[in-house]
Amino acid sequence: MRLEGSVEGTLQRLCFLMDGLKDLKYRSWSSPDVIKEKGLEHVTVDDLVAEITPKGRALVPDSVKKELLQRIRTFLAQHASL
Repeated sequence: MRLEGSVEGTLQRLCFLMDGLKDLKYRSWSSPDVIKEKGLEHVTVDDLVAEITPKGRALVPDSVKKELLQRIRTFLAQHASL
């Protein structure tokens, strides 16, 4: 299916961006502020997700977000009867 190939390419780009997020983590903020504020023993996964998500989203270009959303909509429209 044609979509599978394009999704694979998009996933590869997203993996590249995730690697960039890892680099950002080690360069810009080795310990998220929430850990410093609450302490390692009191921080939750939800706290970390809330702290990291905006930074990660900012790394994904709007063009990639729009393209992926359009491809998902097209795919769903073509397979709505399934």
